[in-house]
Amino acid sequence: MARSYAPLLGFVLLGVSVAACHTPRASGVIQHNRPFDIQEDGRVAMGQVVSVGEVPQHIDISGRDESQPVLLYMHGGPGHSALPAAHSYTESLERHYIVVHWDQRGTQRSFSDALEDFPLTHERLVADTLELSRLLADWFKQERIVLVAEGSAALPALAAARHTPEAFYALVLLSPMVDAPASIAHAYRWALDTAHQGAHREALLALQPLGEPPWSDAAWPSSYRILNRWLDRLGGTVPGQDAEALRGGIEVRAPAGQRSRPRLASRGEAYTLERLSGVLATQDLAAQMPVVDVPLFFIVGEADQRAPFAEVEAYYRALEARGGKTLVKLEGVGHWPLIEAPDRVLEVLAGRVWPMAR
Repeated sequence: MARSYAPLLGFVLLGVSVAACHTPRASGVIQHNRPFDIQEDGRVAMGQVVSVGEVPQHIDISGRDESQPVLLYMHGGPGHSALPAAHSYTESLERHYIVVHWDQRGTQRSFSDALEDFPLTHERLVADTLELSRLLADWFKQERIVLVAEGSAALPALAAARHTPEAFYALVLLSPMVDAPASIAHAYRWALDTAHQGAHREALLALQPLGEPPWSDAAWPSSYRILNRWLDRLGGTVPGQDAEALRGGIEVRAPAGQRSRPRLASRGEAYTLERLSGVLATQDLAAQMPVVDVPLFFIVGEADQRAPFAEVEAYYRALEARGGKTLVKLEGVGHWPLIEAPDRVLEVLAGRVWPMAR
């Protein structure tokens, strides 16, 4: 998503040991057997599959001390695992939290044959979020957890918080997709204008045939993928950068257990987009989630062309936030605040959110 962005912090390779003793089941039943390792220095480490909502789902846990608050990170995409890029910021977060990354139902390491019987739906994603949140709170003897949701994960995260507000100390939305039809129309106009200005023939040949959104239901998934690919390449995701190349350079440095699995990644993204396209195409948080009971934080890049700041700000002003609300605008930052400006995101997560969860 032309300027320089904040330097990446905590760019350290983290070794995660895998606890392979069993595959714990959640599925509504709280389990007290904790499937992670406590190392000699007190660190928490785990990378394994857990049964959530009747299907195997991969979670990765790391932290300095098991008594820290738990932060569950919901990736966006939809269907794009955050785990391969997580090493670029996780060490900084671990100073304050036990950090949990989760490949959601159908995403990369959570893509399996079990999806035939229990396919991804919006409702199942919300239920999975609540089930995993309860399981994590139980494992770490916490009353609640902190939920951080990126991009398209805003709606299921808000739905989970609406259903069970007592499960969360706070909800943090990073670059949330607020009004999908408006955001996609804005992104398409921006990409097309940028391609015209740069006389970018390849981009024009890809974008012009899509036509102005909204697209038909049949065309929506492929059109959305094409648009996002060119937003990445033209600087709409990370300003002045080829976001795909930037993220690829980060992901290739991931520890072995966290590296992207290209075949699973592409299948999972296509599957997730196909299953959730109907919900995502019509997402309108102002209409769907006008009231929120948990403390809510928005962290948004002002240069984000995927989830424009103006739309997030309009939702923020209209929102009835009974637990309080905070909007943080990051100048010069695009759609990936934790990758582009992790230090500024950490200021919020450590300085504002962490004291609420202690």
